[in-house]
Amino acid sequence: MSSTFIPRFRLPVPAEPFVRRSGQFAVILVAAGACWLLAGLLWGFTHSTPGPVELPDRRPGPVGERLAGQLRFAGPAVAAVVPANLMLVGVSASADAGQARALIRREGESQLLVLAIGDEVSPGLRLTRIQVDRVQLSGPGGDSLLVLPKVDTAPPASSTND
Repeated sequence: MSSTFIPRFRLPVPAEPFVRRSGQFAVILVAAGACWLLAGLLWGFTHSTPGPVELPDRRPGPVGERLAGQLRFAGPAVAAVVPANLMLVGVSASADAGQARALIRREGESQLLVLAIGDEVSPGLRLTRIQVDRVQLSGPGGDSLLVLPKVDTAPPASSTND
């Protein structure tokens, strides 16, 4: 018989618990990273970042429309001509002078002027005081008052078709 030499080498067996633990750690690490990325993606969709802060203009154009519900408006009666042909149309009075506004219309113009205390109504004429039914204007000729016209509070005529 011939004898064949078969080498019998014993390979060192890796520490099986270490390999198993390393594999489990890698899976947990990849799963945690995926959860972190998914949480960031969901946060981005549900919580949008606010845009730049825009400060409102002190006297934007549609202020008259926005304040219309809060103002005491004059009725259809026409006020007498006052300095610089101005007519007081509405008032938004406030205990805080910075919040009070007056709606003034120049005769012959449809646009309302929304003015705060200290604003210039016309050259040399400034709004100095706002009350519930009147405003005070100061200019080189002295002080003058614009008063809301009285509204007729008579009940409307009843209809005979009722």
